[in-house]
Amino acid sequence: MIRNKLVVLYGSQTGQSESIATDIHEDGVFRNYDIELFCLKDEGKLFNISEINCAVMVCSTTGDGDPPENARKFIRNLNRKTLPENHLSQLNYALLGLGDSNYSTFCGGPKKLEKSLKKCGAKSYYNSAFADDATDMEDVIEPWLDGLWPAVEKFFSNKKACMSKNEENETTVIESSAENDTNSENNVINFSGVTAAKIQSCNKSDAQSTKQLNDKEITLNSKDTNFNINLQEVSTKFLDMRICSTQVPLEQCLQKGSDELSNLDLSLPCTFPIYLEIEYLENQLPTSGSYQNGTKFPVASGEIIEAKIDNIRQLTSDDALKRTLEFTLISDKMFDFKPGDSFGICCENEDSEVEWLIKRLALEKSADIPAQLSISKNTPKKSVPAFIPLVFTIRQALKTCFEIRSVPKKPFLRALVECTSDPAENRRLQELVSKQGASEYAQHVREANVCILDILATFVSCQPSFCLLAQHLPRLMPRRYSIANSPLGVSNAIKFAFNVTRFDSHPSRTFTRNGVCTGMLEKIFDKKHQKGLDKTVRIFPTKSTGFCLPDDLSRPIVMIGPGTGVAPFVGFLEHRLALKPSGDFVLGESWLFTGCRHQDKDFLYKDTLEDFKSNGALTHLKVAFSRDVTRPQPKYVQDSLKLCSHEMMKLILSSDAVFYICGDARNMAKNVRQCFIDMIAKCKNCSDEEANAGFKKVVSAKRYLEDIWT
Repeated sequence: MIRNKLVVLYGSQTGQSESIATDIHEDGVFRNYDIELFCLKDEGKLFNISEINCAVMVCSTTGDGDPPENARKFIRNLNRKTLPENHLSQLNYALLGLGDSNYSTFCGGPKKLEKSLKKCGAKSYYNSAFADDATDMEDVIEPWLDGLWPAVEKFFSNKKACMSKNEENETTVIESSAENDTNSENNVINFSGVTAAKIQSCNKSDAQSTKQLNDKEITLNSKDTNFNINLQEVSTKFLDMRICSTQVPLEQCLQKGSDELSNLDLSLPCTFPIYLEIEYLENQLPTSGSYQNGTKFPVASGEIIEAKIDNIRQLTSDDALKRTLEFTLISDKMFDFKPGDSFGICCENEDSEVEWLIKRLALEKSADIPAQLSISKNTPKKSVPAFIPLVFTIRQALKTCFEIRSVPKKPFLRALVECTSDPAENRRLQELVSKQGASEYAQHVREANVCILDILATFVSCQPSFCLLAQHLPRLMPRRYSIANSPLGVSNAIKFAFNVTRFDSHPSRTFTRNGVCTGMLEKIFDKKHQKGLDKTVRIFPTKSTGFCLPDDLSRPIVMIGPGTGVAPFVGFLEHRLALKPSGDFVLGESWLFTGCRHQDKDFLYKDTLEDFKSNGALTHLKVAFSRDVTRPQPKYVQDSLKLCSHEMMKLILSSDAVFYICGDARNMAKNVRQCFIDMIAKCKNCSDEEANAGFKKVVSAKRYLEDIWT
């Protein structure tokens, strides 16, 4: 039986596709569609793809062009040779794919999904889009989402089956007519240039007449009757508040737009009601124990454990441009791992930022009172986010549950418009979320990595409730790090290295900040007390990406990892060294290409790597120094590769060697990949196209593996 409803399906590895699919589902609920949300892995259990008439699909890519784990079985089932060509002839779909062109295969996961869908007779009613994390995903995602609902509306209109359930005037679902062929090419909608179906117009005079709330008392939340505030008092008091000592004055960018934009009538996206309600429970205690209510992370392959920080050491000199730290963690419950695996660290937001946010929202009196979230009776299809404890405090939630450093999406800013009383500030927020202000949103919000702290520091009359923030702030996600040791050493310990990330102030960012996780870890570091610290962190194993040593250790390996990209290779070499005396085999040839700025300042693991070379675990060590005047060449790892091009071509073209690349995706990984293609073209005296085809064969054979990040 074909079901006349809209179904949102997702395949997600890290949670990003799931988040987008959830937003689409939420949008559909508020647009009164009969809509459901499922993961692709639940096909045959919670839904049957052969019974779906209209679907929206969001799918990501993992590894080098692979579908996410929770979509692989779905795709395999569609590729069964026993299925007829018209198996999914009833299915009409819209597909959003997520990928990263820093990898050699872009959007391989969603493209494999679409190929399988078409093979079974499914048809698209809206052009598929593929967002690239190497540039900016939002450049594709945003216009695709803007055009999605007009496409859905047109599809159901053409099928003469109204899915909308209007509360005031309940409509009757009309069976689709066979003569309406919505699957023809003429009925496929292109997302470029399509605007949202529901918009609200606003001009400058509208903003000037914004209702003034400054002299009135309001309640923070619908059930919070105890904590009334005066907005004028809050705004005045806020002028003396600072997030940190390095806060700087804002230039005219986030706060003030172009003169041209300020004179335009604006088209705004629709705003949706707040469906979360908060109730304070003064006689109860917050739910204790598990982090984020025990809700599992998408990348996790095991449970969260508490690990003790056994040792911290600084790998760089004090005058190095970046500080690199190595942590050693120990636990009696340490999970199993292999060299090359990564693990996740559960983060907490900076105390000073949480405290600032509490004061800015005038929540000092209620921040530490146990509370509970519930769903408004008007939105029964919604649910409280699973990662929020049943009973919590606002301080606890802001510290451990929400990503307060995330860039606010347009629906969030649109909701903040309704909470902003000053006409000029209200107008500016409208500009940033409007169709006409798309370029200014991209420049001053998204590209500037602005967060809710910056928004509230800039627009001082904006006074959102905690429930509004809880509805729009994403979940605080873990940060992943490569393991830099072998389990054959100390089995209950893992080591990892990282650069302390710093973000300087910016015309749109109101304060200098460290990375959420690296800042949290750096605060623990004290040169005087590096061993036996009485500190713990929450960690968990993550799903393997196949970035591991070959089973046959006699195979040659080439490792390329400048900076902290060298960390997993320390684990590789430690593992090879541990196996060397006990194995009835000869270790294969091994190459390590690494690099840093200065030989004497930030050459990570220098002594360790030289020891590996002297004892035979490492055959060749090649180091590049990009800013060292005493060692002007080679400057980068690709320069070192070119100097060894003869050996590299022999390994890549005439052996079963495995190549590993770890580190920066935006520059290093792309440059290294191009370096190999250029060397192949020169070696074989062929065209770039032929060389690229030959390189892709190496990638397809799983002989070129990447663990890269942006």
